[in-house]
Amino acid sequence: MHSVKHNGEGHIAVDMEKLVSSYKSDQSKSDQSKSDQSKSDQSREFCLSRESCIFKIPSILSRHNPKAYSPNAFSFGPWHHDDDHLKLTHALKINYLKDLLHPFPDREAKLLDLEAAVTEMEEKVRQCYAEQISFHDDRKFARILLLDGCFIIALFLKSAKVISRDPDDPIFGMACMLQFLYHDLILLENQIPWFVLERIFDLTKESIKQSADIELHQLAIQFFGNIFTSGRPPPEVKDSDTDKIKHIIDLLRTYLFLPYLKNTCQKQPSEQQNSSPQKTTINEERESHKHLPSASRLTEAGVKFKRSNDSIFHIRFCKGVLEVPSILIHNTTETIFRNLIAYEQCYYHLEPIVTSYAKLMDNLIDKVDDLHILCKRGIISNSMSSEDATQLFNKLYNDARIPRSHCSEIYEEVNSYCRRGWPRWRAAYTQNYFTKPWAIVSQLFAIMILTLTLLQVVPTFLLK
Repeated sequence: MHSVKHNGEGHIAVDMEKLVSSYKSDQSKSDQSKSDQSKSDQSREFCLSRESCIFKIPSILSRHNPKAYSPNAFSFGPWHHDDDHLKLTHALKINYLKDLLHPFPDREAKLLDLEAAVTEMEEKVRQCYAEQISFHDDRKFARILLLDGCFIIALFLKSAKVISRDPDDPIFGMACMLQFLYHDLILLENQIPWFVLERIFDLTKESIKQSADIELHQLAIQFFGNIFTSGRPPPEVKDSDTDKIKHIIDLLRTYLFLPYLKNTCQKQPSEQQNSSPQKTTINEERESHKHLPSASRLTEAGVKFKRSNDSIFHIRFCKGVLEVPSILIHNTTETIFRNLIAYEQCYYHLEPIVTSYAKLMDNLIDKVDDLHILCKRGIISNSMSSEDATQLFNKLYNDARIPRSHCSEIYEEVNSYCRRGWPRWRAAYTQNYFTKPWAIVSQLFAIMILTLTLLQVVPTFLLK
């Protein structure tokens, strides 16, 4: 038990440095056992269960861009805890733990309560990870989860300005630190089960003013709300919708795409179980060959592009107009999409919605000219170079399996429209004769001459 001093007023005063010293010592102990862990990693044990929702990225996916799946500065959970380059931020986690516990009069007791609560969930937490966790000491494992969980919760609270920020806090004082966090928090290998975060939040939010009006999922969505687009407000989430959240990646997939998922993705598991294997194989073969022409070719075929304000997966095609919601392309875009796709590929409960979207965007964006068309229509807001953004989509879903595309109807409708002659002729005529001022003037002049000629010829013909 840590030492506790009583001040003159009868209140308990706790030395916070001693309070968290054991958490600091955990880091040094992990250094001593690192060689044993590396030996264990060489013979990784795959322990997939029905509860598994956090996965190591399969090499067939990670080989395309390993950096998109590896943390830059912060480890969360057990798998990257002992990575050498991530230990520098351990002190920041300690500071955020202190900030979260600061309002409590008996901070040591609160910390022990939190540790006990997380320890009780230890077996359930282990089942969430699809590979064996090397920490056999339950208390050490619980402390890792608690420290990381407290840091994430304090981060969300500080970002929303629910609790005060230290003026010298490097996370909000240095732009690169937030970029590191946006990257590291959305990695599939770097996740903590959501029920752990919820439990920690429930035990600490009593110290927050107006805590009854604050929910953890709302804070998380607010933190990540503009990761895909800056012009769309975050979706409204009911408390009843949060029961099945697995982790932050699952939260982003579910609620940033809420309108689309609720309207079109309510397929029951029994439907998948009752599917015929032979029929599924045939359908997969057909799906793999479906594609869209690029944006340039669609424009030549008479298809028009229009930006919509729906969920980014809610794509529609009607009367020659392809409506595509806007999306923001930045340095974290590839990371979030790759990890969402990996999550869909590994977690058998999910349908490949993100993967289908990635395939559709890859079809539309074949060259830089295609990207420029979508940017001009306001569908893509690009903060990267045109070449980098184009390459991002061209390789995003490589080696991902799409047994059932959610864009099949779009493919069929658009391709059917493109096979018609009139839209293509009209688009070609407009492109050739009505895109430049001199061409427009010449066309108007030709029409005027034709009209005058007809006015002279028709009366003469009628008189005869």
